[in-house]
Parts: sequence; C-alpha cells; structure tokens
Amino acid sequence: MKTTQIVPKNVKLGIYSMHAWIKRFEYLLHISYRLDIKKWLVRKANKLVVDACKKEKFRRQIALLVDAKKPDFGTTNHGNTVLKPFTVTQ
Repeated sequence: MKTTQIVPKNVKLGIYSMHAWIKRFEYLLHISYRLDIKKWLVRKANKLVVDACKKEKFRRQIALLVDAKKPDFGTTNHGNTVLKPFTVTQ
C-alpha cells in the first residue's frame, strides 16, 4: 500500500489537494455537458439534450458513475471518482 507524506505547508489553510482535484473535475464535467449545445446557460428546450448525454459518455468511455445523487451523501463525485479520469491513459 502506498503511503503519502503530508506537507504541513500545503495544508496550512485547510485545503487539501484532493479538494482541488474534485472541484476541477466538477468544473470540467459541467463544461463538457454543454459542449453539444454550445451555450453556457441551459434552457428547458436544451435541458433534455444535456440530460440525455450527461452521464452516458462517462459510463461508456471510462466506466464511471459521475454526478449521480446518493441519499444522505451528496453526489458520487469523490476522491476515487476524480482521480480515475485524470490518470486514465489512451
């Protein structure tokens, strides 16, 4: 099992690098949802298009369940989910 050294300077503000990876992943994820419609604001007419292809691409290409709501937990976007797309190589 791999162990990680924690550098006190990096966690002085209470922000771990994993939180930054999660936020970056969610940001890129939400941008990618809108690539097909080429608009930032999703209206009702486009919402069906965005919702239809939203999670299907990740399930097919990377075999990940992303942005799914879990009861009493939030979403499935956590550290293990976030690291996989950034480490997958073609």
